[in-house]
Amino acid sequence: MIRVTQGARGLPMPSGMAAPRIRTAIGARFATQRFKGQGRIKNLGEHGLFVRTSQLPEAGETVHVSFTFPSGEKVWVVGVVWWTTASLDAATEMPSGFGLRLLDDDDTYRQVVARLLD
Repeated sequence: MIRVTQGARGLPMPSGMAAPRIRTAIGARFATQRFKGQGRIKNLGEHGLFVRTSQLPEAGETVHVSFTFPSGEKVWVVGVVWWTTASLDAATEMPSGFGLRLLDDDDTYRQVVARLLD
C-alpha cells in the first residue's frame, strides 16, 4: 500500500520534512556502526523516511537502509537519525521507530518518490 499524505499522524515533521509524505508498509533492512536491524518503512518523502522498528539507533547516528519498492525497484539510502520515538512523550501512541534525514540516496529512490508524488 502506498498513499500520499501531509505529515504523519498529525505530528509535526522536523524542519525540511513538512513536504508530502508517502505512506507505505515496505520491509527494510538497516545497519549502523553498532548493529544491524530490520523494520518497516511507514512513510517516506524527498528528504527522509520513518522506519518502524523496535531496534532504535540513537539520534545523530548514521544509518544505511536498503529496501525494495512494491514496483520492484531496489534502493539503498544513507541518512542521519533525525529523531526516534524514544524522544516522544510516553502518552504519544506511536509505534517504535526512527526518522531518518537522507544524506545520500540513489537515482532510483529520487525517481520513484518523484513519480509517486506527481
